Amino acid sequence: MPRTSSVSAHLVPDTTSRSLTDHSGLDPPFIQYFPRICYRTFARLMGYGEPCSPGCDESWKSVFAPGEESILWWSWTHHTPHRQRQQAEITSGEFRAKTRRLGGWGGELEGWVKDVQEMVRTV
Repeated sequence: MPRTSSVSAHLVPDTTSRSLTDHSGLDPPFIQYFPRICYRTFARLMGYGEPCSPGCDESWKSVFAPGEESILWWSWTHHTPHRQRQQAEITSGEFRAKTRRLGGWGGELEGWVKDVQEMVRTV
């Protein structure tokens, strides 16, 4: 099995990271994605939305009880620690010069797309 890099250890093997030119990841603010998760979860509970995966029937208890089973609880408790861990890996790892986190409300994404389009146009 190939050795993996520190940033996305499960995603980017070393053989790929050596020739990697950009490593982009979405980093939306919690306030932007948490309401979406709540809306979709409530829609599924009320029978208006499809299950998140086949056989994944959520109950009121599984949604609101604190614990790893609740997507709301998991999102609330894991956002900041995950972000801090990723930021530490990005600033100290081999991807430091190659990584761009696309967060905010879309301005960073638009800027990145324009940069890529300009790069492609000049090649």
